[in-house]
Amino acid sequence: MHGRATITVNAPLGKADRVVLDFDRYAEFMPEFSNSKILSHSHGGWQLFQEISALHGTIHMWARVQVPKPTTLNGAETIVATLVDGNVNAYEPKWQLRPLDDKHTELTLELFFVPKFFVPDSWLNQKNVDAATHGVLAMKQRIEREQ
Repeated sequence: MHGRATITVNAPLGKADRVVLDFDRYAEFMPEFSNSKILSHSHGGWQLFQEISALHGTIHMWARVQVPKPTTLNGAETIVATLVDGNVNAYEPKWQLRPLDDKHTELTLELFFVPKFFVPDSWLNQKNVDAATHGVLAMKQRIEREQ
């Protein structure tokens, strides 16, 4: 049920992670996000409210998530959100940014999302894959435009 997509971004790690961490602006460019805002911020991380629209805006699902500061593991900067509350059963986005050289970053989004209403597993699996793919493409476009 996890979706995962990876892409190369034409930007150094420092510029790429700045856009990934700009949670307040996700609704401007991330597919299906109708709202995203930082509720609180501390040296330990962020608490966010994120709202996702589905089925052409007829369904709105929301989640309050905790995002700790990025960690580095095996050379990749990792940002993992965990569900605190919401009208979904699961919502776990995970970004990984790995510097390839001083001008390129490998960007991966792994997504696990389960709504509270029933949907067939095959549909949900494909939706998670599609959302991860659309997410990295939108993030790449945003990062490269912001340079």
